[in-house]
Amino acid sequence: SPLDGYLPGRRTFQITTSRGCPYRCTFCHQNSRKQKKSFACMSAERIIEECQRLVQDYHIGGFYFVDDLLSVDIERLHRFCRLKMNHPRLKPIPFFGDFRSTDFSRSRVDVELLLKSGLKHVYMGIESGSDKILEKIGKESSISDHKKALRVLKRYGIRVTGSFVVG
Repeated sequence: SPLDGYLPGRRTFQITTSRGCPYRCTFCHQNSRKQKKSFACMSAERIIEECQRLVQDYHIGGFYFVDDLLSVDIERLHRFCRLKMNHPRLKPIPFFGDFRSTDFSRSRVDVELLLKSGLKHVYMGIESGSDKILEKIGKESSISDHKKALRVLKRYGIRVTGSFVVG
């Protein structure tokens, strides 16, 4: 499976729990929609129900949340983590998803809660090694944010895959 590198040895399922992103990075497909910044999502309870069904019916051993940005609604993310930790069948199942470096560098998310609930891998849009370019593409983050986020994630043993804009 193409996802084996993220959660090796586990039957991993891609799941979408939200659509939209409040950020307007100039290179992103979300920015190409000339509309208001919209966001729609499943509740944390609905995500738990869906994950439980997938584990029960298909013996899924890991989840990749393919939301544009898993951390758009921090309260929902943290609620999902708490519910997952209290669910006997879901607690041991790892997951990964897309985050921004500022989620970790500016302490927007509770990293310990994410780790305890099974976060094993983060996909993070670093995009460039230049603050000037990051500003030009509307990233709303800096090299300092990226470095701090990487240090935080390394300290907790969470793997990171970075994406970069080339050209």
